[in-house]
Amino acid sequence: MAADVEAALQLVTDSPDRLLAGVPPPSAAAGRALLDEASSRLKQLQLAVRTQQPDFAGVRVAEVLRAVERLEVLEAPGLPYSLPREVQGLPRLVGRAVVQLTVEKGDGAFRGGEVFI
Repeated sequence: MAADVEAALQLVTDSPDRLLAGVPPPSAAAGRALLDEASSRLKQLQLAVRTQQPDFAGVRVAEVLRAVERLEVLEAPGLPYSLPREVQGLPRLVGRAVVQLTVEKGDGAFRGGEVFI
C-alpha cells in the first residue's frame, strides 16, 4: 500500500495539469483546490501507513476518495450526450446520489442501508 500511496502522491504533485485537463475553465480554481486537498490527505495517509495506524489510514483513504469524487463531478457539469426524445421529459439523475434501500429478508427481518451512485 505504501508504494501505491507514493505513486498517487507523485501523480498529483508532478502532473496537476494532466489531472485537471477535463475540468472546464470556470471550475479550474476549484479543481486545483481539490488537487491540493487530495495531496495533503495523501501525505497524511502516507504517514499513517508508515506508522502502521490502520484507523487513521482508513479515514484518510475516504477523504482522498471524496476529493477525487468531487473532482470527477467538476469534470462533468452536465450530461455529455443527448437523451432520446422518448425519455427527455422524464426525471433523470445528473451527478451523484445517495439511495436509501430497505430490504426484507425471507424471514421477515428488515435491513436498511445507503448506496452511493
